[in-house]
Amino acid sequence: MLTVGEICTRSPRVTTPEATLAQAAKVMWDGDCGMVPVIDGARKVVGVLSDRDVAIAMAVRGAKAHETKVREVMNGRVVSCRAEEPVGAALSKLAKFQLRRLPVVTADGVIEGVISVADAIRNSGRFMGEKGQDVTGDAVVRVLQAICESQDAKKTIHIPGRA
Repeated sequence: MLTVGEICTRSPRVTTPEATLAQAAKVMWDGDCGMVPVIDGARKVVGVLSDRDVAIAMAVRGAKAHETKVREVMNGRVVSCRAEEPVGAALSKLAKFQLRRLPVVTADGVIEGVISVADAIRNSGRFMGEKGQDVTGDAVVRVLQAICESQDAKKTIHIPGRA
């Protein structure tokens, strides 16, 4: 069984809540990454910031990148995984939450890496699920389909207990 830790990017680029959007964008540019985990002083993940978050904040909110703090724009709802999890479990989270990347954290929430759809694509064919079935390119395509599903389409589905 291939684990998240075997294919994720270790020691990823990160930013802090007090950094500016300009500083965080430079980190993403230099690291050629579309998302950075936002960490506190103990390196615990407290949020995530994507290049899209930066672009929308600047365009829609009129935010100035050198004046706006990451904490004002970051997503504080962190979906993460652990290095010892099977890759299939991470793919399921990516699909369920319509994400392209997940921070990989320790049990204490400390950043260890980032796993992305691109990591899964590069390693498709190497995966073995818990029951011996291959997690193939087809599985990656299903994740991408879930990520790309329209939010409007989801609104028409009634989920008990949700408005």
